[in-house]
Amino acid sequence: MKKLILSAAVISSGFALSACGSDSLPKVCENYISETESLMKLIPAEQRAQLEPQLKTELENMRKALKEMSKEQQESECKKALDMLSMIKNMMPK
Repeated sequence: MKKLILSAAVISSGFALSACGSDSLPKVCENYISETESLMKLIPAEQRAQLEPQLKTELENMRKALKEMSKEQQESECKKALDMLSMIKNMMPK
């Protein structure tokens, strides 16, 4: 159950950014993407197989949306999403 909650949270955080500039993204955005991909690895293989295609699509859509923003907007949106992922990780049982 906790893995299913994690997967929903990870995908939701991706949706938050995809609704939201240059060719390369700020470090905080790359960190967010890496963290999201790392969290997906914690989901059991069967569930991950179902969720991974959707997450990959959302992350790609997010990258495209971010590249349309100014650097300041990119950093702000990615920081919010990264903070949300940190909260999710802190709430998970160790």
